[in-house]
Amino acid sequence: MVALWILFAAGSAYLTWPLLFLGPDNPNTSIYVQVPRGQAVGAFNRKLAAILQKQGLYPNSNSISSPEDPQNPAYVLEAQSVFTRVWSQTLPLSRDEALACGYKISRENFTANDERQYVVAVTSIPFLSGRAQSTFGNLKQQLIRSGYGVSSTPLPCQPAA
Repeated sequence: MVALWILFAAGSAYLTWPLLFLGPDNPNTSIYVQVPRGQAVGAFNRKLAAILQKQGLYPNSNSISSPEDPQNPAYVLEAQSVFTRVWSQTLPLSRDEALACGYKISRENFTANDERQYVVAVTSIPFLSGRAQSTFGNLKQQLIRSGYGVSSTPLPCQPAA
């Protein structure tokens, strides 16, 4: 009976400890990525997924839209390994920012998604922050080599297509 309890406790700890100890996003491991003109909307997630898969993470991506504005979906990606998590999404814009960038949004909507710019964040278990820094550095370099604009602050928007 004791062995069964130990097996249960060890299995539960193995499955839940990353969820319990992933720290808050470190601003030093967050970037803004601008998609080059002419690249298909959503193609960034495919490129990011390929890069992360080579680094040993398991990516999942999708697009999400609201019923009020199905023409402006948010593109999201999450990739995980045992110690590291990467999250990416299209940059949320306020109504004023969206209009200034040329997005057509309805009167009912107060926000939009900049389909040409993504926020990418890397987190890991706090005592393994070197792993997040390493993953982040490799990711940043590969995105730059692939022709993406990379910055620690949001880049000026490109006019909507």
